[in-house]
Amino acid sequence: MSVVPTQGQPWTFLAEFFQYAGGPPTDVTNLQFEVFDITTSTTVLGPTNIGISHIDTGVYAWTWNPIPANQPPDQYVIIWTATETTASEPFVISPSSNGMSNGPCAGWSNPIWTCALDQLNPAVTGVAVQAAADVLFALTGRHLGVCQLTIRPCRKSCAGMGWPFLNDWWQWGIYPRPVFYNGVWYNITCSNCGWEDGCSCSVVSEAVMPAPVTQVIQVKVDGAVLPSSAYRMDNGRLLVRTDGGQWPWCNDLTKDDSEVGTWSVTVQEGVAVSTLGQMALGELATQFAKLITCDNSCNLPKAVQQVVRQGVTMNFLDPNEVFANGRVGLYLCDLFITTENPNGLMMASTVYDLDGGNYRITNT
Repeated sequence: MSVVPTQGQPWTFLAEFFQYAGGPPTDVTNLQFEVFDITTSTTVLGPTNIGISHIDTGVYAWTWNPIPANQPPDQYVIIWTATETTASEPFVISPSSNGMSNGPCAGWSNPIWTCALDQLNPAVTGVAVQAAADVLFALTGRHLGVCQLTIRPCRKSCAGMGWPFLNDWWQWGIYPRPVFYNGVWYNITCSNCGWEDGCSCSVVSEAVMPAPVTQVIQVKVDGAVLPSSAYRMDNGRLLVRTDGGQWPWCNDLTKDDSEVGTWSVTVQEGVAVSTLGQMALGELATQFAKLITCDNSCNLPKAVQQVVRQGVTMNFLDPNEVFANGRVGLYLCDLFITTENPNGLMMASTVYDLDGGNYRITNT
């Protein structure tokens, strides 16, 4: 069973057909594919022949590029159907990285190629890019890549954690509490900033997002998508309501966010891969593609240290020393690794904010 790394990532499926078991490969006619969700017994894609590549005799490929970020992490099967025969392969979609996964998020699938590889089939280059992304993601501290996730915000409690309540007298009583300010009555609730934190003389309805948020994809309230003019993002993590409304008091987590009584925020968070990173990805993927196709021009470090031929001596990098220093022996790759992770960290540092905003990432 194949395992697709993450939601939101591309994945290439291969189908091979033979004249008989163990026999020579053979082409088929009228080939189509279908993606079937075993968990829900529903068809996700197809049947269709769109996007199928004929790579070699009897060998076909199709790339799901990308797998939708909201595709449920269920068990699936891809079914190849031709006039002559049928083939299938089960697979599992794993959840997208929400700051907890070991795999790279989006942004690691767009290499800037350092060599022309037009002669290679998409399956080979696709595998090479995935392998190169895994290596560079790990060696740069596992912090690069923009992930998409859906958050279900939770209201922050109004009650203090200790006795007596020391913060202010607002923590005594029932919410919302009316306040008469500047000739106008306001209903003050939790998760609203106002004069008590010095940021505004009027009530500001806001929700705390995980940082850094690079883009708000959509906000849904009671199953309906709000227009982008109804909110803004402050400080990379505060989602502020700007249309005069208030974020919902409750969020029914027993329901899907398409139902009444719920609200959700879909955001992109993380650090985008730089241009240098895309060049390094292309350089390493090029060498992996050559390695897969047994191309002798592959420049990955080899175990051979020295070659003497016709009076000429050639010395090569010691791969053990290169890898021990967290490098791969390729110029652009090592320049990128040194730039992004000069101290050789295994992963990015983590800061825990025990008093920060409340939210829940569902289905994780």
